[in-house]
Amino acid sequence: MRTLRPVVVSTVLFLACLLPRFSFAAPSDACKVLTTDQVTAAMGAKMKAGEPPLLGKGCNWTQAANAFAPSLSLAITTSERFNMVKKANSPGQTITPLQGFGDDSFLVSSDVTTAIYVRKGNDAFNLSIPRSMDKNHATTVLKTLAGKALTSF
Repeated sequence: MRTLRPVVVSTVLFLACLLPRFSFAAPSDACKVLTTDQVTAAMGAKMKAGEPPLLGKGCNWTQAANAFAPSLSLAITTSERFNMVKKANSPGQTITPLQGFGDDSFLVSSDVTTAIYVRKGNDAFNLSIPRSMDKNHATTVLKTLAGKALTSF
């Protein structure tokens, strides 16, 4: 048994070194990707706990005091959907590449919303804020929260 111990230890250490290279699946509960406190701090207003949408894999946070004030939505998606949006050339929509978020990322702005799309491996997510928030402020909020959300992917 003593002669097997070094072999077992070496094998475990070797596999542990490989572990970071494996791709892990996207989180199954989008409302656990960001905490309400993180969203509140970034948005600058008290937010209600995130709630899943009726359809899709996501989470929506609304302001506690005013349901019509700017809100935040997070959607978990695939790299295929990410690439489809990135290549889209919709009228009135501006796509700006971003650095430092996952394997690839970009910002989308239009008259309706500001959103950040992030891909990490085969998984992707997007965060969006309706245009009722100033675009520059929305961009800052989205970048802050995208950095925090990436820790779940």
